[in-house]
Amino acid sequence: MVNIVQEAMELITTILEGYWIAYEVNYFVNKKNIDKKVLLISTILLSVMETNMFLSIFTPLWRKITISALLAFVIIGIIYRRNCLRALIPCSIAILSLFSITILIEDNICSIIIHTYRMNNNFMRLFFPITIVRCINAIFQLKYKDYMYDFYERIMNEGKYLIIFLFFLDIMAVFTQCSFVPAYELNNEALKSVILIIFYIFLILIFFNIIKIAAKSREIYKLNLELELNNKSLRKIKHDYGAQISYLYGLCLMERFDDLKKSIKDIIEKSNYSSGIVEEKTNSILFLSINQAVDRADIEIEIKESAKLYEVNMHEMDLFRVFYNISRNAVEAMGGKGKIEAESYKKDNEIIISIKNNGPEISKKTIDKIFNTGFTTKDNTEKGHGYGLSIVKELVENGDGKIAVNSSPELTEFKLTFRTNY
Repeated sequence: MVNIVQEAMELITTILEGYWIAYEVNYFVNKKNIDKKVLLISTILLSVMETNMFLSIFTPLWRKITISALLAFVIIGIIYRRNCLRALIPCSIAILSLFSITILIEDNICSIIIHTYRMNNNFMRLFFPITIVRCINAIFQLKYKDYMYDFYERIMNEGKYLIIFLFFLDIMAVFTQCSFVPAYELNNEALKSVILIIFYIFLILIFFNIIKIAAKSREIYKLNLELELNNKSLRKIKHDYGAQISYLYGLCLMERFDDLKKSIKDIIEKSNYSSGIVEEKTNSILFLSINQAVDRADIEIEIKESAKLYEVNMHEMDLFRVFYNISRNAVEAMGGKGKIEAESYKKDNEIIISIKNNGPEISKKTIDKIFNTGFTTKDNTEKGHGYGLSIVKELVENGDGKIAVNSSPELTEFKLTFRTNY
């Protein structure tokens, strides 16, 4: 009965470890993506070829240990032959951790307890937590796979010398465990001790190297985080400058040279915009911004203006940026062909601007995220999209206003509401 339970536990552990090694390799080679078909095949092969039933054809026991390690490398090497070196790194670490646990616990601590308390070997192997420790090791590394990925990536970047060192350490681990197998007939206790000491020295060296790599990884992660934040700021600035240039060009076309001169001066001095500089002629800014956004696209424009936009607590250039970004998004959503309707009117002490388009309906899920920084439904491989509407929301709220989006199969409406004291 004890033997049956022991075999069952060994089988479960073997399958779990086979899945763990296969998953780690798959995750690293495919750069955090999983190829389920390859994962299944490699899990089955690793699990089957590591079972006692398969390895029983090899004798003596030290040969089983050696064949077990070699088979894992061969299987992974064949399956991932196009990325062989990248695949063998997580495989090597996995085998090293397995043999290290076995050497440390099963062949040392377990043997000492058996000898001290004269316990039955089978009983001890069943109940001593070697199997549990092996399972915990596999589960732990699966849970923290992202940290392991960074660790593997760092080893890959360190160069071939560290990879060679890992493979050498694997050989040492196999040889060390073999020296403790009775069938290997290595009865010289002094030699066993020397082998064990050498193995632990190498293990300590790799441990300190891991700490060094982990420290570098954390530093690189912080630098990447800062870089990403800086990139976001730069992309936002780029988006702002695009709108500003369009606005200045519009002033030039309208021959409003005094406003053009003042706006250029404001940009250069990076001064805060004053809402008081806008004259009543600002009403044309709605037409100007939409016309600039449409450019040469096949878009029909219909604009009705009755509100005095100079009453809005916002600089004319910021109003232009708001209208321009909304209209530009509408043009892109319609694929350059459709209709844009804009209307401004005053209701009680509020000025309302409505910009509608007959493009495709925006889903409720998308509307909930549409003003998030960096969110876009466009191809964002160049990381340049997703900032227009977040800027719009920020500008509107800074101008004591609100923005809402309603969408149906017929029309999509962006509704801006501003408080006014006039």
